[in-house]
Amino acid sequence: MLDPALYSLLAVAFAVLFVTAAWHKLSHWQEFLGVLDDYQLLPRGLLPLGASLLAVVEIGLGLAWASAWNTELTVLASLSLMSLYALAMAINLLRGRHYIDCGCSFASSRQDAASGQAIGWGLVLRNLLLGALSTLALLPITLRPLAWLDYAVIAMGLVTLVLLYGAGNQLMANRSAIQTWRHPNRGDANA
Repeated sequence: MLDPALYSLLAVAFAVLFVTAAWHKLSHWQEFLGVLDDYQLLPRGLLPLGASLLAVVEIGLGLAWASAWNTELTVLASLSLMSLYALAMAINLLRGRHYIDCGCSFASSRQDAASGQAIGWGLVLRNLLLGALSTLALLPITLRPLAWLDYAVIAMGLVTLVLLYGAGNQLMANRSAIQTWRHPNRGDANA
């Protein structure tokens, strides 16, 4: 059984994650198209459609989490999207393309690889863990009303999760930057 406060924290966290990810894509559209092109998984003619679809799906998922709409479908779509992101990174890592931008900061690997965060197995694992975490929402929820203290816990929990997520991303970005410093010519061979 899942406590309703924990379910609410999970739902708000995923809503924030997906809405901010979509906003980042939409507000840096050309950079996002460049990153998507660097993955070399879509033909260039389909990049705008693919990018638009990703942004719309993320907005939809954010709204679905925020409104608790069709939990099963929302979880399935979230798990699928996070797995798709992990798969895209894994395919490129297996191709030996370790130094392309993950898409977290939109620095094109062709222009300025040092300012972006290169893909890595840590990011693949992060996306798979986020997808798996979303499945917690499928657990039955304990029936009890939320009290004022629950809302305070949800707010503090959200701040904590945002800080942990940011710290984890920064650690992975630092590791990526250090690898780039140690092997500065690796990225050029894969561009």
